[in-house]
Amino acid sequence: MGKPAIHNFPDSYRRDGLQPFIIKLAYKSGNPVDLTSAEVRMQLRNSLNTMAWEFSSVEEGDHKITILADGQIQFPRIVSWDIPATKYYYDLQVTNNDGYVRTYMSGSWKVNQDITY
Repeated sequence: MGKPAIHNFPDSYRRDGLQPFIIKLAYKSGNPVDLTSAEVRMQLRNSLNTMAWEFSSVEEGDHKITILADGQIQFPRIVSWDIPATKYYYDLQVTNNDGYVRTYMSGSWKVNQDITY
């Protein structure tokens, strides 16, 4: 099994909105990961391993990951992302319908303190 792809998200600002974005999960061969009947989860944790946010395909609203065709997942639009300012670490896991878990991505996501609020 290969190592997860490393992706560090661009910095965000506390209380700013988050535009929806799509990530495509694919194997080295270029073939998309089959996400049929799978659960996708991504948790943001600080350096003390405290969870600050979770995105998931089983959640709703600001936490909802939508599974699309061809190995694509869409993160939600968040009007105001009120998450504490710090550097977060994450991994993105897919659990297949038979319970098999695989981590496809990991990295960091820095949330800066907003000045104007």
